[in-house]
Amino acid sequence: MRQARDTADIMYNNSKILLLPDLAWLTLRGRRTLRPLTQALQQANIKYRWGYPFSLTATHQGAQATLTSAMETEAFTQRLGIPNIDIQDWYDITEPESIPPPPQRMKGQAADTRRRTTWKTPPASPFMRPKRPQGTPRKII
Repeated sequence: MRQARDTADIMYNNSKILLLPDLAWLTLRGRRTLRPLTQALQQANIKYRWGYPFSLTATHQGAQATLTSAMETEAFTQRLGIPNIDIQDWYDITEPESIPPPPQRMKGQAADTRRRTTWKTPPASPFMRPKRPQGTPRKII
């Protein structure tokens, strides 16, 4: 991504191509929530970077501070020498209950939406033949 940022515009058929990082919606939401803190870091000319899975690391005058939870906010700001900032929705992004459950099937919707294979002509290999329906007699040759 660093090389993509440093290169000149990429053009294809008179269209500009943008290369952007693919971030999860929860990560983007967390970064948006910490925007007041990152703005304070920018105003104080403090360099920061985002960590994985979700953390904020800043370095100022040789001191490095990492923020991973709401309980560390005060120590983080004190270590960097900036005023403490109250993050309003911090618990919404760190609590597991705030993560919505996966979508559920609608009533009457089949569990498997893929179509099953139906053989119109016999397969080339005997190992690929479909199973015979239960209750039908075997052919004995």
